[in-house]
Amino acid sequence: MNNILEEIRSFLSDKEAILTPIKCSFDNYENKISSLELLSGFTGSSGIAIVSKTNAILCVDGRYTTQARKQTDQKIWKIEQSPQYSVENMIRDVMSAGDTLVVSLLAHSYKSYLKILEITKSIDVNVRSIIEHPITRYKENGYNENRIVVMDDWHEMDTSDGAILTASKDTISWIFGIRKEKLGNDKSPLVNAIALISETGKPVIFSDLPIANNNNNKFDYHPFDSFEQVMLEFKNYTIKANYSQIPAFFLVNLLKSGFNIVSDQKTHRLYTKTDSEIEAEKYGAFETSISFIKLLAHVDYLMKTGHKISEKEAVAMFKNPKAIDFSFKPICASGKNTALVHYTDGDTSNYIIENEALFLFDAGFHFDNSTTDMTRVLYFGDNCPQEFKNVYTTVLKSVIFYSMSIFPENTECSSLDTISRYYMWKHNMDYDFGTGHGIGNYRWVHESPRIAKESKDQMKCGMVTSIEPGYYTENYGIRLENMLLTVHAPNGMLQFEVLTYVPFCNNLIDKSLLGLDEIEWLNNYNSEILQKFVPIFQDDDISMAWVKENTSAL
Repeated sequence: MNNILEEIRSFLSDKEAILTPIKCSFDNYENKISSLELLSGFTGSSGIAIVSKTNAILCVDGRYTTQARKQTDQKIWKIEQSPQYSVENMIRDVMSAGDTLVVSLLAHSYKSYLKILEITKSIDVNVRSIIEHPITRYKENGYNENRIVVMDDWHEMDTSDGAILTASKDTISWIFGIRKEKLGNDKSPLVNAIALISETGKPVIFSDLPIANNNNNKFDYHPFDSFEQVMLEFKNYTIKANYSQIPAFFLVNLLKSGFNIVSDQKTHRLYTKTDSEIEAEKYGAFETSISFIKLLAHVDYLMKTGHKISEKEAVAMFKNPKAIDFSFKPICASGKNTALVHYTDGDTSNYIIENEALFLFDAGFHFDNSTTDMTRVLYFGDNCPQEFKNVYTTVLKSVIFYSMSIFPENTECSSLDTISRYYMWKHNMDYDFGTGHGIGNYRWVHESPRIAKESKDQMKCGMVTSIEPGYYTENYGIRLENMLLTVHAPNGMLQFEVLTYVPFCNNLIDKSLLGLDEIEWLNNYNSEILQKFVPIFQDDDISMAWVKENTSAL
């Protein structure tokens, strides 16, 4: 049994259980692995667990059910899938009347905390609130080596609503232009912080990282441990807070001190890009497309010439001298590893890339003014199964159909998600994850809007988002991802401008499954790639040959 699981259980009494989300503290720990990986071995990026002396349940979304079962000890862990299985199901299945649920106030949002109190009350379960989750003692404490840097890119915020308390990392980064000096393992430049912004006075930011250049006139900075003391100065304010974003610890303490807190679900930031941010994203996408083509072309060449190359070696080939770092840990998967949606061993695995198998690469960069995210799938070998061609072409049809769509401004992203799934559903296929997400300008690679079945976000002109449908089985996975910019269509509605220009894999495309409009779109796309990149690869015969091979007219 996992020693950490045993120690967590030693923290509990016989009638106690503890909830463990993917991240268990509102801090800037630099950790190589998540709380759930420490506890169970599961390496995915989303999930929640409950542990008692005798039970251990891990709940993940549809992207990760296969991965979770492979990575955890099935004699210990029961794997459930959300949203069908909820935190309420989890608590009810493990706990009985009179038992006690241990809840870390730093590990859960205030909204989640209120829901937990509601659930436990309904089944007569007690709650023991603690500040830090005990699992954080096992994490690497490397944040003391990091600092906050104040950049030049910041935005004015409408404070006519009065005082706003926010813990949204991308909102705080967007407003004040702050980043972590070192990106660390998760490659995120966003700082865990909480900010009070009011219509009178200078904004106040609290964080557990020191600030590198505190000579700014944008905000006052204070360390986390002075939060309660400094906030007393604002006790006469009515403070609006998004309960789903702020860790329970902060609001519980303010309410105990007599503050007037009201719920406010606004994000208080714009996810549309300015003209300069759009140009920066186009620049980043162009540079990343060059790097993608080089990586795919050279790995393909090595495979065709009989060389052996590992996933780790392939990741090392993905580089750009103008980039600051990867925008996330690259996903480099071959053969059976493609079946894991967020397979994350690409930078450490010596797994040899297979011939006569699929190869999936999902990666991006942070530049000093933009962030990128792209995915491509190749097939190495001469005997590509028809099943792979059918699936790949259907996923490609979804990308094309979505990319050609025209829709009114403020269309809900759940409707756009349906557009992407249209061809998948026609062929009895689907995927258990969202269709896409917003992409920031040297911020987190995943931001609003979220394009998913249940999303209430709205698509507006000037947003940069991803389109990434896919199909996964127990044995393989295929996903394709482009970056898109929302622009005005000639009829006044909205349409997409493609920012990613990386060829799709010709030997995985079954032309007979494509309609004439899809063939036209693909030929135009390939023509633009040739126009953009043939001059770039004049001195790179391998990349030039690969581009021409995979952009030949259908």
